[in-house]
Amino acid sequence: MTSTGPNDPHIIEEHWSHPDHPLELFQFIINEHDDDDNTTILICDGCTQPITVTHPSYYGCTQCKFFLHSVCATKLPTVLPIGSSSSHPQHSLALTMKTRFYAAVYCEVCGCPTNGFYYKCEACDMKIDICCAFLPSRIKYKSHKHHPFILQPAYHHHPVTLIFSIPDEHRYFGRWCNICSDYVPVISWMYYCHKCTYFVHIKCATAPVSAL
Repeated sequence: MTSTGPNDPHIIEEHWSHPDHPLELFQFIINEHDDDDNTTILICDGCTQPITVTHPSYYGCTQCKFFLHSVCATKLPTVLPIGSSSSHPQHSLALTMKTRFYAAVYCEVCGCPTNGFYYKCEACDMKIDICCAFLPSRIKYKSHKHHPFILQPAYHHHPVTLIFSIPDEHRYFGRWCNICSDYVPVISWMYYCHKCTYFVHIKCATAPVSAL
């Protein structure tokens, strides 16, 4: 996602995360007369990361001390369709936020708490922070050039059932293993969670964590 573009508004009259007051567009700058002890630190209430000169455009409500990176304010999809998030491809995810400032939810991908924006799967009651929701399924790393690194989710939080064939209602679209991301044959032994439409090869489900 990119930073603020030419069509982004100077004022957001009613943002979904802060409907009580407008959000105004600002530019983060460091005053050359400030020393390190006096430098103001602004934290984005969306991703909970600092607002810095690297991406200086941000929206804020100075009355409430509520701030958002421009990308968090204007570029986050309100819904991630099925298959668009590598962290939870089997269902759509809805953008939401905590209801109380001091409350926190735990991301079920990284396991870390967040009091910022997160995506939620209503079918699984699964919460994923916005950084983990956009993790790529594969990356190349310069210190390991021969093979890509594949995103490996933690093993499933619901009981899974051993079945021999993909249920009829899921056959049309085909399915993939939620651990290795390879195709799961329609007729084969596999583990399955009906609640989450979650499929896993037997070899992936029973492999030691260190081997994944």
